[in-house]
Amino acid sequence: MGVLWNEREIKNIDLLFKYRKNQVKFIQRAKKMSIPTVALVLYPQFSPFHFSVPYMVFSAEIDGKPLFNVKVVAENPTVTQSKPAIIQADGDLSLLEQADFVVMIGWDKLEQMPSAALTQALQQAARRGATVV
Repeated sequence: MGVLWNEREIKNIDLLFKYRKNQVKFIQRAKKMSIPTVALVLYPQFSPFHFSVPYMVFSAEIDGKPLFNVKVVAENPTVTQSKPAIIQADGDLSLLEQADFVVMIGWDKLEQMPSAALTQALQQAARRGATVV
């Protein structure tokens, strides 16, 4: 005995197959996409608390997979210290060139301007389309 389908059911099945096919294509594209890079910029005498909050947020994972590629950046990356914390940066300001998001975690002395190198790196990141906060 054969199964009889009416025209409406055939259209619904066809739409379902098209939807599934598009869903598979979307998943394949999503797997090829790279995760966004977030650069957390340290400065002399940074606040460990102000660093820890964005670090925890952007280091979050879902099912063991990171949502962001987090880079800790400092003008002098050898050792950045703010008593009592010492944090080893992943690299210097050149890492901002690949960042999708740049987080400037604060500034300790409002009367003191950031260095020309830091200012220029932040401006270049903004010009190329990175979100700078």
